[in-house]
Amino acid sequence: MSERPSTGDRPVGTAGSIDPLTVAAASGSAQGFLSAVLEGITDPIFVKDDQYRYLYFNDAFCQLTGLTREQILGKSDQDLFLPHEAAEFQAADRLVLQSGEAQVHEESMTDASGVTRIVLVKKTRIQDALGNCYLVCTIQDMTALKWREAELEVAIARFDLANQATNEGLWEIGLINGDLNHPDNPVWWSPKFRELLGFQTVDEFPNRVDAWRDRIHPDDVEWVTAALLAHIQDPTGQTPYDVEYRMFTRTGECRWYRDIGVTIHDENGIPLKAVGTFRDVTDRRQAEEELRRQKHLFKSVLDNIPHRIWLKDCQGQHVVVNQSFAESVGTAPAALIGKTDFDLWPTDKAQMFQDEDQAVMNTGQIFSLEEQLPMPDGTIRWFSTTKTPMYDEAGQVIGTTGISMEVSDRRHAEEALRQAKEELEFRVEERTAELQETVDELQKAVSIRERAEHSLLKTLKELQFRQFAMDQAAILAVTDPHGIITYVNDKFCELSGYSEAELIGKTHRIVNSGYHPPEFFRDMWATIRSGKVWRGEVKNRAKAGHFYWVSTTIVPALDQDGRVQKYLAIRFDISDRKFAEEALQQSEAQLRQQTDELQNTLWELQRTQSQLIQSEKMSSLGQLVAGVAHEINNPVNFIYGNLNYANEYTEDLLQVVRLYQQHYPDPVPAIQDLLGNTDLDFLLEDMPKLLKSMRVGAERIQKIVMSLRNFSRMDEAEFKAVDLHEGIDNTLMILQNRLKGKPGQPAIEVVREYDSLPKVECYASSLNQVFMNILSNAIDALDEALEKGDWGNSQSNPGRNGSDSPRITIRTEYIVPDRVAIYLIDNGPGIPESVQKRLFDPLFTTKPVGKGTGLGMSISYQIVTERHGGILECISEPGQGAMFRIEIPIRQGGGGD
Repeated sequence: MSERPSTGDRPVGTAGSIDPLTVAAASGSAQGFLSAVLEGITDPIFVKDDQYRYLYFNDAFCQLTGLTREQILGKSDQDLFLPHEAAEFQAADRLVLQSGEAQVHEESMTDASGVTRIVLVKKTRIQDALGNCYLVCTIQDMTALKWREAELEVAIARFDLANQATNEGLWEIGLINGDLNHPDNPVWWSPKFRELLGFQTVDEFPNRVDAWRDRIHPDDVEWVTAALLAHIQDPTGQTPYDVEYRMFTRTGECRWYRDIGVTIHDENGIPLKAVGTFRDVTDRRQAEEELRRQKHLFKSVLDNIPHRIWLKDCQGQHVVVNQSFAESVGTAPAALIGKTDFDLWPTDKAQMFQDEDQAVMNTGQIFSLEEQLPMPDGTIRWFSTTKTPMYDEAGQVIGTTGISMEVSDRRHAEEALRQAKEELEFRVEERTAELQETVDELQKAVSIRERAEHSLLKTLKELQFRQFAMDQAAILAVTDPHGIITYVNDKFCELSGYSEAELIGKTHRIVNSGYHPPEFFRDMWATIRSGKVWRGEVKNRAKAGHFYWVSTTIVPALDQDGRVQKYLAIRFDISDRKFAEEALQQSEAQLRQQTDELQNTLWELQRTQSQLIQSEKMSSLGQLVAGVAHEINNPVNFIYGNLNYANEYTEDLLQVVRLYQQHYPDPVPAIQDLLGNTDLDFLLEDMPKLLKSMRVGAERIQKIVMSLRNFSRMDEAEFKAVDLHEGIDNTLMILQNRLKGKPGQPAIEVVREYDSLPKVECYASSLNQVFMNILSNAIDALDEALEKGDWGNSQSNPGRNGSDSPRITIRTEYIVPDRVAIYLIDNGPGIPESVQKRLFDPLFTTKPVGKGTGLGMSISYQIVTERHGGILECISEPGQGAMFRIEIPIRQGGGGD
């Protein structure tokens, strides 16, 4: 056991009395009555079915195991406990269920926090009216009793050992004429005394005062001898001899010892002899020194966190503040202890703070806001503040804790970004006006891009605001003087993607992004090795390969001699701000590049226009699809996750109703009236069907949402190895509504002929766009043929091989050794040769105005040929349908653009 466990808030013993008020309140149903009985029993209790799964249990059992009800319900012992414990529990359960005889015995049970308890269990088998067997078990926590028994055994063993040999050294010094330094004084050192100094025999450590005095540390020998003499020469006994000093052992090691002595005097007050005990206290002294260092380190951490931190009690008095908080009110930290907000702030601010603290303590919820505070220098600064309730060991609220991060720079940066954006928009409008006559169409594209950038900047600022408001926890790491990591907190692991085991023993090179030059780290090491605090912004690489920025403060922990013992790194995630700045810089660079390229040929203008419009269209569509999928997915998961519980609860309620019908066939008049107005038999029959229909609908929505998210791939890397079949299937899922039949028209049949393909490195979202464009055109062609009534006319479409239904065939092929091909084939009217020649030209379309832009196939051709180094070709003859063949390499040579 890692620690001595507590018996918890509830008393250990036999089952306590049941509160009659609780029973009365829950007696409306059998389920409620059973819950009231279980919760009225103070000892842990649970019920299992014949498959050893937990059906019912009370709060005391949850407290004993350290698990929530959701973690226990329906689970077996293998899901909750250590393997050997689960096997023992199930073996005991099986014996009771098979024999029907109750069993009482002790078991070891390890809770969720790793604490092992000794419990006394009583297991009994019961049967319901249908013959189903259940196991009922009551538990009594015997851990405390076992600890007391163990402590008693240890005490007895210690007493026996003390009778044999004391753990302390004993000494006795005879005093001739009351003189400590008399050469003939009889001296006796016990064997244990010599052993504590590393000696075994009298020859090694003679029975002389000089033998003891010569081993005392030079800095201590004078005052220790003086203390012993003062004690001996005081006949009143008012001068005690209880000292701790250093001595050198036989091996030369310097250790601390505690020496306690008493002088025996004759009737005339003349000292006869001094006797005493001698104990090694080195470990205690070292522990005290380590405790002092830990307190110093904690204070250093608190004072070097660049955010205001405080703790208040229930009366609003400050009990802990850090240096940053003290600086914000212009007072030393020690002077703030015991002060309330009314002592530090204007009355209106203090009253607001007090109301917020009271709300946090009353609701138990975290409170966050951004606020303006006056500083001692007269300035007004912005802070992002989070307040949290503080609990004692009994779970009672004893005050509040707060952390407040200054966000004035962010506020100013947002204003600067807004002004820069307005200035940039003015420049773009001015330049656009100059080119209005020659590039009207491109001006429209630039306008679309500007609106997209405006939306992007607004979204980035909103995300940045939320990130700063939510992320209040520091990222901590401790290293030794050589930079070896000795401690990291959970936030470090969460941000970097590495586990604690992967980080401990390594240096921070494990997250080095290669972004900073060597001089950056040389300057950092020069600063902290000199004992100074270093602050800076660092770009790191996570385990998954992505980058993140952190605002870093490194604090050296120094010993009494000023030598560095360890380094404490305090970090805060500033990735959103840095990436927003990079995004803005990239946006400005792109806009300047577009302005310079306005002098190119008309062909390049058309091509740039088509790429820009389609890119923005798909980007907006992808964001919309991902956003809709995310917003739908959360409530659907909530509904779907609760359907199992709803089904179980409904079955229980229906079973209760059936039992009431069986055992109370003649209910009271009020119930008879209600039954007369309610078709109970239909309800009992239809309720399970209703829940089943809800489950089918929720599963269908989940599949659609997953297809939308996979199609947009907004939450994935742009360039990666993917399963092309998955992209095709997701595209078909999105087009499913167009493939269905309409009144008077048959559905479009989809035939999949998939080869075994490896994962292909590509821009998955772009390829999905290609599949969408080609399949949409195929569906348009088939719909047009169906609407014109040409489908069944073999003379107008003689090459259809007698097919009586529209069909799209999708075939994939693995081309050895390193390429794949995708064939998208329809049995529609086909494409004339004149159209095929211009099929991939920008702005070329055969569709009516308003139905096509002429950009889809042009963009698709560029995606396949330029971005993926592949081939896109169309093979078609009138009346023979059309086939589009896509061929791309499995691996891209450059790994992306």
